[in-house]
Amino acid sequence: MVRRIQAPTIEPVTTAELANYLRLESDTQGEEQTLLALFITAAREFCEEYTRRSFIKQTWEYIGPPIIDLPRPPVIEKTEELIDDSGFVRIVYEAGYGETPEAVPAPIRNAILQYAAFLYENRGDINAEPPQAVLDLLKPYVVRIL
Repeated sequence: MVRRIQAPTIEPVTTAELANYLRLESDTQGEEQTLLALFITAAREFCEEYTRRSFIKQTWEYIGPPIIDLPRPPVIEKTEELIDDSGFVRIVYEAGYGETPEAVPAPIRNAILQYAAFLYENRGDINAEPPQAVLDLLKPYVVRIL
């Protein structure tokens, strides 16, 4: 079992970057700013699930049989590791490319930006599939499960 203990404190894409990409007024504020932030978070979470990776530093807990590669790479640091009497391990670790948006590879940031823009432009359409361009940008980063 793997679960996130602490979510990232920032996003790989800013609301200003998304507003610029969407060609919105540069002084976008208030409810519109909140909406853009929600779409960025939703886009990041989708992209992380699709790739099975962590983008910005976050804390995870793994409980299960001993493994070589921890889920949700790239692993920054193991902060705690315990083995119980049954041989199961509990590992708490930090994962992500770093603590700043610039640490995240550009194709991933671009995918988040494009998908957040897609969500903004297609709000209310719950059946809309992510654009193929987003999936193509993420494809090299997908963690394969054996």
